[in-house]
Amino acid sequence: AMKEVASSVQNTEFQLSIHDISGRLVYQQLHTGLKADIEAKSFSSGMYTLSVLTDAGRTIKKLVIE
Repeated sequence: AMKEVASSVQNTEFQLSIHDISGRLVYQQLHTGLKADIEAKSFSSGMYTLSVLTDAGRTIKKLVIE
């Protein structure tokens, strides 16, 4: 299943980072545009933190993969 992540800031470039519950970095990629599609099958079930970094700052959200 694909997860769509949209940048909340009207910016054309953002860094997307995903950490597992133990804080280990499991995904990091620079994206352009206003959204990114991530293949969720590559992640184990569980809770993750999703971090979106733009020139305007950082937003952190909880991400649950079932």
